[in-house]
Amino acid sequence: TQLQCHISGYSVVRGTSLARRALASPFNFAAFHLHEFLSGGSQDPVIAKRIIYLDSDVVVVGDLVELHDMNMDGHTVAAVKNCRSRMDEYINFPSLASIGFNSFDPVACVLERTIFMYDVEKWMQAKYSEQIEEWMRRYASNADELWFDGAATSPWMLTVGSDFVELGEEWRCSGLARHAMSIPESKQLRRSGWDFKAFKTLGAKFTAVGNVEPFVATCSANAKLLHFDGAMRPWLLERFESMPPACAMPAVLAGKAWKTPRVVKIFCEESVYIPCSEIWWHHLSEDMACILKDFDKEWAQDEQDWADFQVDLAIAAHEADVAAREREAAEQRTKLSRAAERARDMRRQRFRRRWGAIRDAGARSSAG
Repeated sequence: TQLQCHISGYSVVRGTSLARRALASPFNFAAFHLHEFLSGGSQDPVIAKRIIYLDSDVVVVGDLVELHDMNMDGHTVAAVKNCRSRMDEYINFPSLASIGFNSFDPVACVLERTIFMYDVEKWMQAKYSEQIEEWMRRYASNADELWFDGAATSPWMLTVGSDFVELGEEWRCSGLARHAMSIPESKQLRRSGWDFKAFKTLGAKFTAVGNVEPFVATCSANAKLLHFDGAMRPWLLERFESMPPACAMPAVLAGKAWKTPRVVKIFCEESVYIPCSEIWWHHLSEDMACILKDFDKEWAQDEQDWADFQVDLAIAAHEADVAAREREAAEQRTKLSRAAERARDMRRQRFRRRWGAIRDAGARSSAG
């Protein structure tokens, strides 16, 4: 569509960015133009006063009507803050300052966009879609990168600023496809009543530095939104041999028949944990997943990785060959240099012998 082409025109990721190239997809920026999609790309008023955006790798177990009807206190956006991360982990603040932007707080919490809602009229009045586009143009044209990671997250945070009302943590239960917990997360779990028996019941183990494998999500018990971010997404589990992430059974799904429930005692109280993937498949049948599966992309990433690896091997072989040739040339130059030095020594010795003979002959002639 015309709108999709328009978004493609500004959605770029620089070659030096840490962000994945796939994040430059126009669909990653479509969230900022939903009101335009709903109006068919025209500037006419859309049929919705508020729009809720959801990432594609989430399961909603709460009531979106509750979210839609909330009091936004005059703000344009409702979103979740993640204070485990800071803006300076994404954004290059010295680079921002160099082009005149000094009002942002580097240690402010990250504003996530896994789920967010916006007031359409206020969004359009503030021209937030246009502001995000302008940030992307600055990012593309500036000599230094304005942000390191997150293709759409950074311009989103810079545009919205403080014009948002915070959603509760129940709308942010993330990590449900992660392989392991970080050391601080593992420590927090142990401090919250998890003993050796609890970990053993789940089949979890500790790494040499104290990480817990697999990832254990306790937030899922009372969450309203479950985010399956990470490498071990439910539809990719067959690629892994390790245990899948474990989730506390959502309270709203109590009484469901789970395939592999495990009862864990935390501070002597029983809690049911299940593989997080079971929650996903509870909402999407395997038959439907098979219908939706893009078989053309089944091996695309692997084949690209293999091709890249082959290129790396070829480059490494070429570099090794060049290095070997340079070593051989250096050795040959050393041999030639030594041979030349020996030749010079031999010439000097011959000269000395000849000069000595001439000198001796002269001395005998003088004596006679």
